[in-house]
Amino acid sequence: MEENKRAIIMAVNSKDKPFSNTELDELINLAEACNIEVVGLIKQNLDTINKDTYVGPGKVLDVIMMAEETEVDYIITDGAVSARIIKNFNTLLDQIVIDRNMLILEIFSSRAKSKSAQIQVEIAKINYELPRLVGSSEHLGRQAGSSGGGLANRGLGETKLELERRDLNKKLTILKKQLDNLEVQQHTQMQKRQKNDIFRVALVGYTNAGKSTIMNAILNLSNNTNTVFVKDMLFATLDTFTRNIAIDNMPNFLLSDTIGFINNLHHTLIDAFKSTLSEVKDADLLLHVLDISSEDYLIHKQTTLNTLKEIGAEHIPMIEVHNKSDLVTDYLADPKSLRLSAHNPSDIQMLLEHIKQYILKDYHKLTLKIPYTDNKLLDTLFSSNMTQIIKQDDVGFTLEVFVSEHFAKKIKKYSVYFN
Repeated sequence: MEENKRAIIMAVNSKDKPFSNTELDELINLAEACNIEVVGLIKQNLDTINKDTYVGPGKVLDVIMMAEETEVDYIITDGAVSARIIKNFNTLLDQIVIDRNMLILEIFSSRAKSKSAQIQVEIAKINYELPRLVGSSEHLGRQAGSSGGGLANRGLGETKLELERRDLNKKLTILKKQLDNLEVQQHTQMQKRQKNDIFRVALVGYTNAGKSTIMNAILNLSNNTNTVFVKDMLFATLDTFTRNIAIDNMPNFLLSDTIGFINNLHHTLIDAFKSTLSEVKDADLLLHVLDISSEDYLIHKQTTLNTLKEIGAEHIPMIEVHNKSDLVTDYLADPKSLRLSAHNPSDIQMLLEHIKQYILKDYHKLTLKIPYTDNKLLDTLFSSNMTQIIKQDDVGFTLEVFVSEHFAKKIKKYSVYFN
């Protein structure tokens, strides 16, 4: 979206979907991320959203008046709008009606960096647009101001709509094939990692909870300069970034930073990003990062747990990380969670110690005698900071190592001592 745009929010507070001040703030933040300034709010208490005009008929007049007075470009709704609602408002207003999901898609589109993320965003946009084409096409036709009327124009509009729908479906087929090819490549890379038998940890949580900041703090302690992008904004990370973590007196592990979750995310967006979230499903341990300074952290927690269940990752062992605890004065200790500040190195060391304990649960201490001729195995073992040389002679090395149970079985023939 272009810069310097303005909008008013049209919200419904219903029994099924209450609209709180927190949701208003989040919607305003989403709009700001799209360079849209929110200058007004029309809110109505209804049993359910009006299928024709979103709000009730009386409130529609208030919306029209406020839109004209404030000279806004958009009307933003807190919930999903149908083609019928868009079409009806297009006959009443010059402003474009957009909903919360459209804002999120716009943010995703502007911030997707990798080819995979860009394709996934495009697929999500098309899937979301297809059932809403009637309203948008009517709006375009009305703005064009074409001459004539009646059935002739209606036929032209329907023909244009059919062509547009056909083109989008063709594009969708092409994009899905491209994504399938990329997923094959990603799966091959994942199989290589699994073959290397490295423990995998994934950061998950609500958007802007501090996942990337924690990842960079861990990377700094491991002297890995390949850090990830961090900014105080919604959806700063859309791609999954995986880094090898090598720290003294600890087994090496892979750490992945993943896309943040958000409440009421439309299923088309979740479906589109399932391949990106494959790193989460394949992890051995999840770090569930919560911004404990947010008054809505319990909602954020439940949103993350629900999303993990939806992608089939609810069974994976998890450490609940209460981040930004330095900003909280009345923190109530939770024995099942880990309290920290991502900016405090000693807190990050504590987190690493917890990760280490999880890794070592499935690891065995071995004493191995390996000949110099087995260069590949020696390289693999020496890449770990937990490997110690006990003795070296004319034949090879005697080593003390910590390896996973799966890897231990592979190299058992070299074992002098197995624990």
